[in-house]
Amino acid sequence: MIPYGEFCEWELLWKWLERSALYEFNPGNPECMDGLMEEHVNAFTHYSKPRKAKFDPTGIQFDLLIPIKERS
Repeated sequence: MIPYGEFCEWELLWKWLERSALYEFNPGNPECMDGLMEEHVNAFTHYSKPRKAKFDPTGIQFDLLIPIKERS
């Protein structure tokens, strides 16, 4: 999980995968970020709040997801 705006964390996740002896990248659709996803953890709560004039990222969280498979 990352807080909103900390998208530099993708690099750390990639480095973990590159070093992993157990897992490797399992590419998906190249037109869709190769299967990479950012899942908005609390979207319902965030978007059900009344809109403010200014965007407030407080409390927004994302899960970063990379498709993997066991190394052959």
